[in-house]
Amino acid sequence: MPERIRRVAVIGAGPAGAIATDALVKEQAFDVVRVFERRDLAGGTCKITPEIMAFTQEPIPQVLSDRTLVQYGPGAPFRHRELIREWVEGIFTRGGHDQLIEFSTTVELAEKRGEEWVLTLRKVVPGKSKDYWWQETFDAVIVASGHFYLPYIPDIPGLVQFDEKFPGKIKHSKHFRDSEEFRGKKVIVVGGSVSAFDALHDIRLVSQKPVIVSLKEPLAAFGWAPFTHPDIIVKPQITNFCPKSGLITFSDGSTADEVDTVVFATGYDFSFPFLPKQKVENRRVPGLYQHVFNIDDPTLAFVGMVTGGFTFRVFEWQAVAAARVFANRGKLPRRIEQEKWEKERLEYKGDGIPFFTLSPDFEQYFEALRAIAGEPVQGTTGRVLPKFDPKWLEAFSEVINARVEWWKKETKKAEELLKLEFKPKL
Repeated sequence: MPERIRRVAVIGAGPAGAIATDALVKEQAFDVVRVFERRDLAGGTCKITPEIMAFTQEPIPQVLSDRTLVQYGPGAPFRHRELIREWVEGIFTRGGHDQLIEFSTTVELAEKRGEEWVLTLRKVVPGKSKDYWWQETFDAVIVASGHFYLPYIPDIPGLVQFDEKFPGKIKHSKHFRDSEEFRGKKVIVVGGSVSAFDALHDIRLVSQKPVIVSLKEPLAAFGWAPFTHPDIIVKPQITNFCPKSGLITFSDGSTADEVDTVVFATGYDFSFPFLPKQKVENRRVPGLYQHVFNIDDPTLAFVGMVTGGFTFRVFEWQAVAAARVFANRGKLPRRIEQEKWEKERLEYKGDGIPFFTLSPDFEQYFEALRAIAGEPVQGTTGRVLPKFDPKWLEAFSEVINARVEWWKKETKKAEELLKLEFKPKL
């Protein structure tokens, strides 16, 4: 760690990048804070729950979409992705942080040379036939590019050949925006997570019935409630795609033929092409302390590389901890203790996605980051991290219950309609 970090680069201007930038600026300890965003606007594309995920100092507007009102009523705990994008964008603009962003700019390479990070940057200007390349140097880097960019599709025998034989039949939920493309089609949705729920219940309204959902097991928090609708049939994992016949085989030996579309709602993989030395193993980022600090080089931090709930609020705690450490005001334990933490977490949670899934140990994680960050230095505008409030867990449960109750209500309505359809006429 340099004696003093003066220049910090933030990669990404989504929710994680917004709060990382705000935390750095409010620490009043850095001469240069620069943000690099590959898109031409800030904000990301998330849909979240305001009460438990909003940043502590930036409440989310209480505006509901028509669809949310229909599904959950005026007390709905959800906000549309565009509202959230505008809210995140506002965090940049209200603080004047938008002047720190370089839009339409990709970080092609982030390389440590001595005590400095050298970033190789490329800007794509609309309407121009040339890209602009240059380099800038920094003392520290925060990677806030998120993990909702590179779709993860499992390696299933025959899948690549199937996709080549039937182009367009294989999709990922990342590219799902309008259910109309599935109207009248035979569809399989693969996955048991929130993105699978959302895709499944949109598609079933317009597709052939039943929609097939293929999964190993559902999320523990929601159970089987999303999959009990009479328009849905549950199958185990897919074990084979046959490119010759188009037949899709499941682990119980059953098959599906003449399938029009397979939607993989199987999440995302981490990808850091600009950090050639940063490994990604078994869908996790190894060598990070508290999912934030690179153990080999504490001038490299990551914000937003976790899952399991309280998304944006977790980002805030991570960002403030990173800003304080970079300002030499927050303290990391010795390297041996950081390595011990990673080893013990692997033993406790396992590798892959479970490793960076925070549920159910939210309080321990929030408090660990708060301990690293400490209090803001007197006379600065540094962000204060309040003690974890158990009421947040109650709000988290309310969100889960709202979804479960809606699924149950929809299932009951469909079952009653079926009874009417099959009721004998007198």
